[in-house]
This record gives sequence, C-alpha cells and structure tokens, in this order.
Amino acid sequence: MNNKNETIRNILNLLDNQLTDAEFDQQVEQNRFLAECKAKKFNRLQSMGLIGKKEVSRRPTGITKKTAEQRQALATEGYRLVTEELLFPPSAAERLGIHRGTLKAYWKEAGIHVPSNEVIRSKRDRETAKKALHLINRRAYTIKRAAEELGMSDSGMVKVLFRRGYKYNRHTQTLERLSK
Repeated sequence: MNNKNETIRNILNLLDNQLTDAEFDQQVEQNRFLAECKAKKFNRLQSMGLIGKKEVSRRPTGITKKTAEQRQALATEGYRLVTEELLFPPSAAERLGIHRGTLKAYWKEAGIHVPSNEVIRSKRDRETAKKALHLINRRAYTIKRAAEELGMSDSGMVKVLFRRGYKYNRHTQTLERLSK
C-alpha cells in the first residue's frame, strides 16, 4: 500500500511540475504505473478525480452559430452571386466571408440547386465574349485594351474568345468566327 501511495504522490508531483513532453516520456519509461496509465489514456486517474479532462472548445471565441434566417439569407445571397454575378461557389463563399463547404451546406438546407461550374463558366464566357465583341469590333479596342477594360489578362481573353468560337485577327484588329 505504501508503494502505491508513493507512486500516486510521484504522479501528482509530475503533474504539478509541468514537465516537458520529453521529460514526461522519460518518467513514463521509468515507471510501470505511469506507462500503464498512459496506455489506458489516464482513465483511472480521471475516475479517481486526480486529473481532469482538458476542455476543448469546438468553436473559437467570438464566433456564434447562425440562425436559420441568417443561413437562409446567406444561401440566397450566395445563389445570387453565382447566378447573377457568375461567381464560382468558392468565390461567392469568400465574398460572404464563410467557408465554401458551409455555403454548400446552407444551399442544401435551403433546397437551393446551384448550376454546375461548367454552366457558370459558359455563361461567364458568353457575357465576356459579348462585351469583347462590342469593344473590339464596334469601338476599335485592341485585345489588350479590351481585356484591361474587362479586368482580365489578354491571354485569358483569348482563351474565352476561343472557347466561344472566335479568334482575333491582328491585321484587321477584329474578332472573327472560327471556321468549322
């Protein structure tokens, strides 16, 4: 019995001394009772009330759970960003200040079906090509100037136009339909 009390006192001293991980592991190797406690995840010491489980906060302080109305509003605004402003879901979530997985969960909860990335890209390309056609063919912009006006790189502009079936003729400085 005396040996058991001494062991418990040693354990309490170890816990009180706030040993580093390396020092604690060294003590565990030297003491069979500590090794057994570690293997059993200290359940016996916890049940005796000698140590307590560390409480882990699941949510960082300052963050509160959204109400159903807030989730619905975020889902609706996210849907508007995707369908009207033609943002991809991760960009819409970033603009709303939430994680993209959270936005998708809100859409699912609200029963909102969002278009696929291919549909969004097709609509975005159509709008961009329409604006580029107007700027280049009607207002005599160069492809570089039109790309700057639309907030994209000239190589990005060329890719969009190519996907929509257009090519830029450098000699005439106009957009032409690709022959099939």
